[in-house]
Amino acid sequence: YGPPNHSTEKKCTTLQRDTSDGTFTMIAERPINAGEEICHAYGKGLTSAQLLQTFGFVETGASKRAAGNEWSGDDEDGSDGSNGVRYGTTPVTISAQAVLRACRSVIDSSFPEELRDTMEENDIPDETWGLPTEERDILSHGLISDDIIAAVDKPLPDELVTLCCLPFMPDEVYAEWSSDSCLWSAEILEDYFLGKLALRSLMKVLGAKMEQYSALDSSACGFNVLVDDEHKGGGQGDPDVLLLKRLLKASSKDIVDESKRRRAIYALTIRLEEKHCLRVLQKEMINVLRSLDDDEEDRETDNDDGQSGKRSSSDIDGASSSKKIKL
Repeated sequence: YGPPNHSTEKKCTTLQRDTSDGTFTMIAERPINAGEEICHAYGKGLTSAQLLQTFGFVETGASKRAAGNEWSGDDEDGSDGSNGVRYGTTPVTISAQAVLRACRSVIDSSFPEELRDTMEENDIPDETWGLPTEERDILSHGLISDDIIAAVDKPLPDELVTLCCLPFMPDEVYAEWSSDSCLWSAEILEDYFLGKLALRSLMKVLGAKMEQYSALDSSACGFNVLVDDEHKGGGQGDPDVLLLKRLLKASSKDIVDESKRRRAIYALTIRLEEKHCLRVLQKEMINVLRSLDDDEEDRETDNDDGQSGKRSSSDIDGASSSKKIKL
């Protein structure tokens, strides 16, 4: 007999290690009925990418979660499928070079000057400064990885925050950081000028990252005939979700190559988990941007209270807010 199949949902065994000789014994966690398949969870809490790399498969429950867009509870501590079983979510990797290129494009654009004008028009007290004209060799300090991991439980990691802020820092601040390198938390983005510049850069990175997920060709997924192009953008919703749903529902008569179908399901599951991480990161950045604008509106309201009375909500939501630069 070979080892039992993997299942997080139906597992009924546990491995116990004997420290005296280093051997493992598989024991039953509960009474097992005659004829019941014995299953074991080989990697509880592992992401789909980790399971594929380590054991060569992706859990069906994780694929169904991705196809059903069932990410409830995922933002806090990992994942949550509709069946109550928790699955790990594959994090997304963000290229440090891509972040630096996006920061440089923002520096070279008209956005910084527009931002200064907006801050002056709205009497925003946060300081502005001249942006550096030369590129900085930030990665040579060895503190920031070439590829930065963004996970659902840490969508805006300190590495990413630090990297997207350093290209905009005044020369004296960058010199100080270079002599005593450290990572900054997201609190640094509370500065209006810096926060807007850094987050605009990250929005560019996220947009470019999403565009890298090109639609899969159905012929490479094991179908015996080409399916229509609905999954390539002709239908509603994420084309990867639509294709994954078709693959999961496909019968044997629809599939000519089961191994291709299985590999496509694995690839789409991991891809959708990564895209979910990007959406969580985007949500986190939008919250920071809203906080910046909310803080400024509070300051404007406080100023008006001391002069001509509190403005109406229509004033706050109208002309004054329209001056804010939105990313």
